[in-house]
Amino acid sequence: FSSAGMTYRTLIAFFSLIEAGMAQVGSEFPRPIPNTQDMRLVSGSTSPPPLYTTVLSNLGKNSRLYSYFSAARGDHMLTKDPTEMNSDYFKQLYMFQGSIGRIPSTAGDIPIVCSTLRPLTRWSKAFVNHFYTAAVTDGVALNQLGYMIEGQTGVCSLSIDCGATKPLFRLWSENLQDHYYTTDGSEVLTLSQGRTAQYQYEGIECYIWE
Repeated sequence: FSSAGMTYRTLIAFFSLIEAGMAQVGSEFPRPIPNTQDMRLVSGSTSPPPLYTTVLSNLGKNSRLYSYFSAARGDHMLTKDPTEMNSDYFKQLYMFQGSIGRIPSTAGDIPIVCSTLRPLTRWSKAFVNHFYTAAVTDGVALNQLGYMIEGQTGVCSLSIDCGATKPLFRLWSENLQDHYYTTDGSEVLTLSQGRTAQYQYEGIECYIWE
C-alpha cells in the first residue's frame, strides 16, 4: 500500500469488501474474488518473498509506473513511458497523480524464472477509458466492446511471487465510464463505499513491485 499503514478497522473493512463479492456486480470483466490469504502482505504478517531485494535492483530506472488523469476526457491511465509522459500533447491533456509502484518491461528484467508473469496490456475506446489487463482471454471481449489495444505496459505477476507484492486493484464507474487502477487499499474503500461512491471495486488485476 502506498500509505504507511492501515488501521485494524480499515483493514477488516477492506477484507469484508473483497469477501462480499462486489467485484462481480455489474463489472465488465470481473476477476476471481481474492481471499484474505491473497492479502497476507498487507497486514505485515508475512515477510517479502526470497530474492525480493535482488529483483528490485534489476527492474531499471524506467520501471516506475505512474498514474495520470485527464479532466477533459474523464480518463485515468497508467504509463511508465518517458517519451509519452514528456510529449507536449500528453502534458496538455493529463495531470500527474503519482507513482503506484514499479513494473518491468519484460520478463527478462527479472533475474529469476517466474511462471506467474504475464503481459499487462493497455486498451482504450477511442483513446479514452483506458483498460489494463493481464488476462489474455480478455482480448476477444474487449474487441467486441469497441476497445483497441494500444500496446504492452510491462509485465506483472498473477500472484504474490517474484518480488511482486503490491496488488493492482481495479475499479469501474458506470456513470463516468472510467476504469481506475490503484495500489492503495484505503483509496479503494473511499471510492467504492458510502453514499457518494462513484466506483465499484472489481478485483485485483495482478501484482506489481514496490
